[in-house]
Amino acid sequence: SRQDALWFSGPLPPKRPQYDGDLAAKKGDLEIISSQWNEGHAKITLKGAKDVAAKDRGGTSDPYAVLFFVDKDGNELKNLPKTKTKVVKKTVNPVWDFEVEFKTNKETTARYLIVDFFDKDLLSDDVLGGVKLDLGLLWSCPRKESQSQERSFKLKENHEGKGSNITGEAVFELFYTAPEIEKLSKEIEEKQKIFDAQVEEVERAQKEFEIKEKARFEKK
Repeated sequence: SRQDALWFSGPLPPKRPQYDGDLAAKKGDLEIISSQWNEGHAKITLKGAKDVAAKDRGGTSDPYAVLFFVDKDGNELKNLPKTKTKVVKKTVNPVWDFEVEFKTNKETTARYLIVDFFDKDLLSDDVLGGVKLDLGLLWSCPRKESQSQERSFKLKENHEGKGSNITGEAVFELFYTAPEIEKLSKEIEEKQKIFDAQVEEVERAQKEFEIKEKARFEKK
């Protein structure tokens, strides 16, 4: 078409920036994707759970959670702590704000955080469900604690395959930072700014070009 002809005879659009390493970037939502841990610091906060099963009389439960790390083969890691939240009495919407923090390096083998949920009873605790949180999610989360990533996961059977009439979901806040990743993140942001500026310049030049071409055709 005539408009297409004007475009292709006008200014050429800039090339998208290229990034080194295993990176991905998209405008407005910068992401960094890594295939392994770096030297850094991870923090996972179990904010709470919503609409868990009511196991007690009165339509409530006394929920608590047990958290531990496993490698890619499902083996529990002894070098990272196995922890337990407090029991929240008579609720199906417990709030914990329970934090688990650990340092990472290229030797870190943690792949999943296992979180099993229970209803506290006098004799035997009932299973409320479980979550198997893929720690790969940390590699793409924001770099600043003020921008921590919040994620929700439906409760399923616990890591032993136990649980019946499971309902509800667990809410987590994820944070991970590493000097190497921060450096790459800044590199992406700078290249994205340059690219955006180039796009704006091309759009401005294109408009000027079309105005001149229109005026030239009108004179003929």
